[in-house]
Amino acid sequence: MGRDAVFRPPDRVSAGCLAGCPRRSKSKCIICRRSSFSTGATLAAGNRGGLKSDKYDIEKVVVHAFDRKGRELFIGHFEGLIQKAMPTPTSSSTKAIFDFDNNVRLPALSLKQIYEAVGDVPAFAALCEQLGFSPRDCTRLAEMEISKKHWASALEWVEKGIALEPARDWHNESSDSLKEMKPAILRHLGRKEDALALAWSEFQKHPDEFTYEELMRSVSRDERPKWYERAMAEAGGTGLPEFISLCVKTREWNRHSQRVHSAQSAELEALSHYVTEPAAKGLARKDPLAAAKVYRAMGLRILSSGKSRYYGAALDHLKKARNLYGRAGQGLEWKALAEFVRTAHSRKSGFMADFEQVVFGKCGRSPSFAEQAQEQWERLTS
Repeated sequence: MGRDAVFRPPDRVSAGCLAGCPRRSKSKCIICRRSSFSTGATLAAGNRGGLKSDKYDIEKVVVHAFDRKGRELFIGHFEGLIQKAMPTPTSSSTKAIFDFDNNVRLPALSLKQIYEAVGDVPAFAALCEQLGFSPRDCTRLAEMEISKKHWASALEWVEKGIALEPARDWHNESSDSLKEMKPAILRHLGRKEDALALAWSEFQKHPDEFTYEELMRSVSRDERPKWYERAMAEAGGTGLPEFISLCVKTREWNRHSQRVHSAQSAELEALSHYVTEPAAKGLARKDPLAAAKVYRAMGLRILSSGKSRYYGAALDHLKKARNLYGRAGQGLEWKALAEFVRTAHSRKSGFMADFEQVVFGKCGRSPSFAEQAQEQWERLTS
């Protein structure tokens, strides 16, 4: 099998194949039938040494293909590589895994994948003791403990990871999951008051739809109305995009419309359509004027960016703004918007032709030159 081949692990691999020993009954082992995989070391190095796989974390799949003895040899291969490249112990307080040479880092990453796949917490922790713990390592250790319902041990790893986070720049070894995991673990340990206090603290720091969900999970059903009001009052001073997303999540249209009415047009135009689209749809039934203001901002945002491939969407947003201004009895607002578009974007000739149809209440877009020519030809030849 060539280096560019795709490896798919067998159902079961024997220890004999890992040692490079040929088998008499070759039908039982796919490794022995392929010279490129004559040893477990070749197979193990495949994902990190040039062999392509259709699964990124191939070690997690391969380790389950071995019998007990084969698994020991498979793990021993990587352990030997690490010991050979790093013969003397290194202080974990000053090192992270990405500080090591690839001769240590790559087999260590493979070992971590293997230990995680088999749920071997002691071995994973021992490797981290040797090379240094990172917040991501603590997350994976906590997840392994959670899978075994060892909640107290999981909490220890989470707290260790949270304490490590500010120690240095961890790059891709950082973890955002630790603070999300802790309240759930506390609830499983029966420490509901601690879980609620932690969730409320996180919401106060970052009031958004995600911390709100965690907060509500920590609140009893009877207490939710009180905490809902408290959370929405706290979120009133947060940024516009976070507040709008939270209002959409909670279907809080009254506070939502008030915030939209008080916002400047430039503030709304700066928001991503991922924020404004669900906001406008929700407001359309409750407050047509606020919804029209959001659709106006969405349309002008596209026009100001000059991205002609989205002009169709801008036209649709402005058409909805026109209809909502009409429902709200604010025809003058629509006329002012139309004059602004004509003045500010008059040079966008292709867009303006379609926009004038929207202004005068016509539907659809103007026919292209080719469509006009085809229509005229049909009239002349009919």
